[in-house]
Amino acid sequence: MICVACTTEPSSVLRRSSLPAQSAEGFTGRLEQSHSLEFVDGFAEMELDLPSDALSLLVEVEGDFDGEYLIHQLVGPQGALVVDHPESDMAEASQLGAAAGPFFSANRSVAARGGTTLLVPNDPYLVMSGGTYHLGIRSTLRRTHRVQLKTWVQTGTAYPQRCQLSVHIHRPTPLADDADIDDRILAAMTEMESIYEQAGIEVSLQGLHQQDQLDSELPNPAVDLEPYRNAFVAGRDGLNLYVVDSIGDEEPPLGGFASAIPLSARANGLFSGVVVALGFSDPGQENDLLGYTMAHESAHGLGLFHVQEFTGWEDPLTDTHPDKGNNLLGVLARHQDRNVSASQALVMRTHPLCRSPGLGD
Repeated sequence: MICVACTTEPSSVLRRSSLPAQSAEGFTGRLEQSHSLEFVDGFAEMELDLPSDALSLLVEVEGDFDGEYLIHQLVGPQGALVVDHPESDMAEASQLGAAAGPFFSANRSVAARGGTTLLVPNDPYLVMSGGTYHLGIRSTLRRTHRVQLKTWVQTGTAYPQRCQLSVHIHRPTPLADDADIDDRILAAMTEMESIYEQAGIEVSLQGLHQQDQLDSELPNPAVDLEPYRNAFVAGRDGLNLYVVDSIGDEEPPLGGFASAIPLSARANGLFSGVVVALGFSDPGQENDLLGYTMAHESAHGLGLFHVQEFTGWEDPLTDTHPDKGNNLLGVLARHQDRNVSASQALVMRTHPLCRSPGLGD
């Protein structure tokens, strides 16, 4: 339902004292919807009506490629804050401008070019329930225009203890003809499977695909996103990993890039891919970082942020610590950083790309 003149009286964030109930079955239903939404003077808003047994929500905004978009407010039933503009010294000092409030919200929200995405909850201690949610989105484009908004709602009585993640690996034609590179990719996949197993995620490789639209050397995505958008149109159902020689020409080199935190559940959109670079680490070393990088960047795609950014900002999860635990989501690439916390694992299993047993085949 489009909300023409929405008014809300936000109240406090609803939080649990412990992790929510989990079961072997997990989610038992999934609803997908599409909406057309009009932006006027840089803003749009609407109301989402979720079923009474809703446990998770994934939102994707597909906008104009020349603008940036941000979900800057999400208010749940009875005015419970999910994404908002909390006033804090850290937000004030962040210099993130309009993006500061959503970034430091209870459910973190970040801006992106060409649209944006949001996974709720991306902190499992937040209470998710059915009812009416007020959604506010802003854009850098001031002209009137329409965007597509897609939602995936998962329902049930408990979150999943385990799930299955289908993975497709794409390589540009020059790399697809190299058997040694394929052997390295498959060894990295085995390492990623081992890392994700501890999080209750069964990784299933669906295929190695040759892709003519994918360049071996990609620019820094902060400079040019067009080659990524062209490559992602070949995505398939599941998590799509694109393996290239290099990403950008900076020093130190970029190891990988998740096109969104979180990824869309669509197969072939702007926010549907994870890219990793072979040149980031030396395959001759005992501890090749390719498998770690695949796992790290895919975890971003499933909704996780760094435990601590270079700026010092920490993630909102209570069971992670930047100096403890050899966490997979450390900001520096280290082969020994392979662990995920209970909260992180549950966020990953909440993403619709990770299929619960209760949803069947």
